[in-house]
Amino acid sequence: MAQNSVRRRVEFGEADPAGILFYPNYYRWFDQATHDLFRSLGWTIALHLEEGYAIPLVETGATFRGPVRYDDCVEITSAVTEVRSRSFRVQHTVRHEGHEVCIGFEVRVWARLDERGRAIQTEMLPRDLRERLVAGMREEGAP
Repeated sequence: MAQNSVRRRVEFGEADPAGILFYPNYYRWFDQATHDLFRSLGWTIALHLEEGYAIPLVETGATFRGPVRYDDCVEITSAVTEVRSRSFRVQHTVRHEGHEVCIGFEVRVWARLDERGRAIQTEMLPRDLRERLVAGMREEGAP
C-alpha cells in the first residue's frame, strides 16, 4: 500500500492544561500526514486546488490508546488501505516510543469546486492518482 511516515514533536500550544495532547490535534496531524503522503507519491494537492479540485473528508474517526504529552516525539505512519472510483481511505497510526497511542482514519473524495468554492461535485479519481495509490497497495500485498 502507498505509505509514508513523518515525525513530529508535541508543541506546547497543542497540549491541554494537564500537558496532554488535546484530541482535535490528532485530526490536524492526520490531515497534514495525508498531504505528506501525497507529496511522497509525487502528487501535490496545491496544484490541483488551483485547478478547482480538492480532497474533502467524508468520514473520519480515531481510537485513542494512550496519552502523549507536551514535548513527546511521535511517528505518524499513513497508509492508503482502500481505493474506490471516487474515494480513498487512509489509515493513520501514531506511535510514541514504539507504542501505538492512536489509530485513526480518513475517507476522502475527489471533488470539483464551483467557481466560488462553495459547492462541490464528486468526480472519478484522476487515472494518474488512482494508479499511484493502487500500485502502492499491490506492491505491499505482493507475495
